Amino acid sequence: MPIPDSLSASAIVRLTHDRQGFARDLLRPMPRPPARAATRGTDFHAWVEARFGQRALINRDELLGASDDDFVVADDKLKELQEAFEAGPYADRQPYAIEAPIQIVLGGRVIVGRIDAVYQDDDGTFDLIDWKTGTKPADREQLAVYRIAWAKMHGIDPDRVKVGFYYVLDQRLDRPDVSDLTAASIEQLFTG
Repeated sequence: MPIPDSLSASAIVRLTHDRQGFARDLLRPMPRPPARAATRGTDFHAWVEARFGQRALINRDELLGASDDDFVVADDKLKELQEAFEAGPYADRQPYAIEAPIQIVLGGRVIVGRIDAVYQDDDGTFDLIDWKTGTKPADREQLAVYRIAWAKMHGIDPDRVKVGFYYVLDQRLDRPDVSDLTAASIEQLFTG
Protein backbone atom coordinates (compact mmCIF):
# COMPACT_ATOMS: atom_id res chain seq x y z
CA MET A 1 0.00 0.00 0.00
CA PRO A 2 1.48 3.37 -0.95
CA ILE A 3 1.61 5.79 1.98
CA PRO A 4 0.81 9.45 1.17
CA ASP A 5 3.64 11.98 1.22
CA SER A 6 1.88 13.94 3.97
CA LEU A 7 0.21 12.51 7.08
CA SER A 8 -1.42 13.90 10.18
CA ALA A 9 -0.58 12.63 13.65
CA SER A 10 -4.04 11.04 13.82
CA ALA A 11 -3.42 9.27 10.48
CA ILE A 12 -0.32 7.69 12.02
CA VAL A 13 -2.48 6.39 14.87
CA ARG A 14 -4.87 4.87 12.31
CA LEU A 15 -1.98 3.39 10.33
CA THR A 16 -0.60 1.82 13.52
CA HIS A 17 -3.86 0.22 14.71
CA ASP A 18 -5.83 -0.41 11.52
CA ARG A 19 -3.61 -0.62 8.46
CA GLN A 20 -6.40 -2.11 6.32
CA GLY A 21 -8.89 0.57 7.36
CA PHE A 22 -6.28 3.24 6.66
CA ALA A 23 -5.74 1.80 3.16
CA ARG A 24 -9.48 1.51 2.54
CA ASP A 25 -10.01 5.16 3.49
CA LEU A 26 -7.21 6.21 1.13
CA LEU A 27 -8.75 4.31 -1.78
CA ARG A 28 -12.31 5.40 -1.16
CA PRO A 29 -12.71 8.23 1.32
CA MET A 30 -16.27 8.51 2.56
CA PRO A 31 -17.72 11.71 4.00
CA ARG A 32 -18.94 11.45 7.55
CA PRO A 33 -21.51 13.67 9.21
CA PRO A 34 -20.21 15.72 12.12
CA ALA A 35 -20.58 13.83 15.38
CA ARG A 36 -21.96 15.62 18.41
CA ALA A 37 -18.88 14.65 20.44
CA ALA A 38 -16.56 16.06 17.73
CA THR A 39 -18.56 19.29 17.63
CA ARG A 40 -18.35 19.50 21.43
CA GLY A 41 -14.60 18.94 21.28
CA THR A 42 -14.19 21.66 18.65
CA ASP A 43 -16.25 24.07 20.74
CA PHE A 44 -14.26 23.24 23.88
CA HIS A 45 -10.93 23.76 22.13
CA ALA A 46 -12.12 27.11 20.74
CA TRP A 47 -13.23 28.12 24.24
CA VAL A 48 -9.80 27.24 25.72
CA GLU A 49 -8.08 29.24 22.98
CA ALA A 50 -10.26 32.26 23.67
CA ARG A 51 -9.85 31.84 27.44
CA PHE A 52 -6.08 32.15 27.12
CA GLY A 53 -6.30 35.03 24.66
CA GLN A 54 -5.63 33.02 21.55
CA ARG A 55 -7.61 33.42 18.36
CA ALA A 56 -9.61 30.33 17.44
CA LEU A 57 -8.31 28.47 14.40
CA ILE A 58 -11.81 27.59 13.33
CA ASN A 59 -14.80 29.81 13.79
CA ARG A 60 -17.75 27.44 13.51
CA ASP A 61 -19.99 30.29 12.35
CA GLU A 62 -17.88 30.56 9.18
CA LEU A 63 -18.02 26.86 8.26
CA LEU A 64 -20.08 25.67 5.33
CA GLY A 65 -23.50 24.68 6.66
CA ALA A 66 -23.14 26.59 9.92
CA SER A 67 -26.46 28.28 9.34
CA ASP A 68 -28.26 24.94 9.11
CA ASP A 69 -30.51 24.35 12.07
CA ASP A 70 -29.11 20.87 12.70
CA PHE A 71 -25.51 22.12 12.71
CA VAL A 72 -25.91 24.15 15.89
CA VAL A 73 -25.80 21.88 18.89
CA ALA A 74 -27.30 22.98 22.18
CA ASP A 75 -24.97 21.15 24.48
CA ASP A 76 -25.09 21.27 28.26
CA LYS A 77 -22.02 19.02 28.25
CA LEU A 78 -19.92 21.92 26.92
CA LYS A 79 -20.77 23.99 29.99
CA GLU A 80 -19.90 21.00 32.16
CA LEU A 81 -16.53 20.72 30.39
CA GLN A 82 -15.84 24.42 30.92
CA GLU A 83 -16.68 24.18 34.61
CA ALA A 84 -14.50 21.08 35.02
CA PHE A 85 -11.60 22.83 33.29
CA GLU A 86 -11.98 25.88 35.55
CA ALA A 87 -11.81 23.59 38.60
CA GLY A 88 -8.80 21.65 37.31
CA PRO A 89 -5.02 22.15 37.49
CA TYR A 90 -4.68 23.90 34.11
CA ALA A 91 -7.13 26.72 34.79
CA ASP A 92 -4.50 29.02 36.27
CA ARG A 93 -1.46 27.71 34.42
CA GLN A 94 -0.38 29.94 31.55
CA PRO A 95 0.42 27.90 28.44
CA TYR A 96 3.58 28.42 26.43
CA ALA A 97 1.44 27.79 23.32
CA ILE A 98 -2.11 26.79 22.42
CA GLU A 99 -2.88 24.80 19.25
CA ALA A 100 0.84 24.71 18.48
CA PRO A 101 1.44 23.55 14.91
CA ILE A 102 3.92 20.80 14.17
CA GLN A 103 5.47 19.90 10.85
CA ILE A 104 8.43 17.56 10.47
CA VAL A 105 9.74 15.05 7.97
CA LEU A 106 9.94 11.41 9.03
CA GLY A 107 10.79 8.64 6.60
CA GLY A 108 10.47 11.02 3.67
CA ARG A 109 6.94 12.05 4.66
CA VAL A 110 5.69 15.32 6.04
CA ILE A 111 3.98 14.84 9.39
CA VAL A 112 1.63 17.60 10.51
CA GLY A 113 -0.60 18.25 13.48
CA ARG A 114 -1.53 20.62 16.26
CA ILE A 115 -0.72 20.21 19.93
CA ASP A 116 -3.62 21.37 22.11
CA ALA A 117 -1.45 22.96 24.80
CA VAL A 118 2.25 23.30 25.50
CA TYR A 119 3.59 24.26 28.92
CA GLN A 120 7.16 24.97 29.92
CA ASP A 121 8.26 23.87 33.36
CA ASP A 122 10.69 25.81 35.56
CA ASP A 123 13.50 23.40 34.66
CA GLY A 124 13.04 24.15 30.94
CA THR A 125 11.30 20.91 30.02
CA PHE A 126 8.19 21.09 27.90
CA ASP A 127 4.87 19.46 28.75
CA LEU A 128 2.58 18.71 25.79
CA ILE A 129 -1.06 18.20 26.73
CA ASP A 130 -3.85 16.84 24.58
CA TRP A 131 -7.31 17.77 25.92
CA LYS A 132 -9.80 14.92 25.92
CA THR A 133 -13.45 15.89 26.17
CA GLY A 134 -14.70 12.31 26.21
CA THR A 135 -13.83 9.26 28.25
CA LYS A 136 -12.60 6.92 25.51
CA PRO A 137 -8.97 5.91 26.07
CA ALA A 138 -6.65 7.66 23.64
CA ASP A 139 -3.81 6.25 21.58
CA ARG A 140 -0.29 7.02 22.74
CA GLU A 141 1.12 7.13 19.20
CA GLN A 142 -0.34 10.61 18.75
CA LEU A 143 1.56 11.85 21.80
CA ALA A 144 4.73 10.15 20.58
CA VAL A 145 4.50 12.01 17.27
CA TYR A 146 3.97 15.30 19.11
CA ARG A 147 6.95 14.60 21.38
CA ILE A 148 9.25 13.71 18.49
CA ALA A 149 8.12 16.71 16.46
CA TRP A 150 8.44 19.21 19.31
CA ALA A 151 11.92 17.97 20.20
CA LYS A 152 13.06 18.02 16.58
CA MET A 153 11.57 21.45 15.85
CA HIS A 154 13.15 22.99 18.95
CA GLY A 155 16.48 21.15 18.78
CA ILE A 156 16.12 19.49 22.16
CA ASP A 157 16.41 15.94 23.45
CA PRO A 158 13.03 14.14 23.45
CA ASP A 159 13.70 13.29 27.11
CA ARG A 160 13.11 17.00 27.82
CA VAL A 161 9.55 16.69 26.48
CA LYS A 162 6.74 15.21 28.60
CA VAL A 163 3.37 14.29 27.11
CA GLY A 164 -0.07 13.55 28.47
CA PHE A 165 -3.75 13.26 27.82
CA TYR A 166 -5.91 15.38 30.12
CA TYR A 167 -9.46 14.05 30.49
CA VAL A 168 -11.26 17.27 31.29
CA LEU A 169 -14.48 15.97 32.86
CA ASP A 170 -12.59 13.58 35.14
CA GLN A 171 -9.80 16.12 35.77
CA ARG A 172 -7.44 13.20 35.17
CA LEU A 173 -4.00 13.34 33.60
CA ASP A 174 -2.81 10.20 31.83
CA ARG A 175 0.88 10.04 30.95
CA PRO A 176 1.43 6.93 28.83
CA ASP A 177 5.01 5.82 28.33
CA VAL A 178 5.99 6.74 24.77
CA SER A 179 9.76 6.35 25.13
CA ASP A 180 9.72 3.20 22.96
CA LEU A 181 8.04 5.09 20.09
CA THR A 182 10.96 6.77 18.37
CA ALA A 183 11.30 8.51 15.03
CA ALA A 184 12.81 5.28 13.66
CA SER A 185 9.89 3.13 14.87
CA ILE A 186 7.36 5.50 13.30
CA GLU A 187 9.32 5.54 10.04
CA GLN A 188 9.07 1.73 9.97
CA LEU A 189 5.27 2.11 9.67
CA PHE A 190 5.80 3.52 6.19
CA THR A 191 7.65 0.46 4.92
CA GLY A 192 5.58 -2.29 6.58
